[in-house]
Amino acid sequence: MIAELKAEQRANRRRAHALGRRVQKLARRALEALGAVVFEAPNAVVWIRRPGQEPRPMTYRHDIFGAFDLLAAGPGGALRLYQVTTWGSASRTRRMNLRRLAGDGFPGRPETCAILAYHRAGRARAFRVMTRPGFE
Repeated sequence: MIAELKAEQRANRRRAHALGRRVQKLARRALEALGAVVFEAPNAVVWIRRPGQEPRPMTYRHDIFGAFDLLAAGPGGALRLYQVTTWGSASRTRRMNLRRLAGDGFPGRPETCAILAYHRAGRARAFRVMTRPGFE
């Protein structure tokens, strides 16, 4: 029973991760279609060592400045940082980013940071752009 529950939790995490990657690719393509040059936050590899087992590699996602997924340079050369999320998670992402960026030491002006919230209604797909200071 417990093993089945843990297997289901792992499967849910994998599905959520896959959805996030798909939404991030859609955001990247949309920004590139507008003429921006886009840099994605790279994956990082760490080696996990467990007693009695061989070390094995594990990859995980890193964010730019600990809060953003994409860095885009627009056609005019303006840089912008984007956090990509789904519409259902936008409120939680907004609160987390406001907490992370509350300090005065964050590099950049408020207009350089935005959240791209992916919304899908039937066959229509769209991104809503929420910008600082309140990501609204």
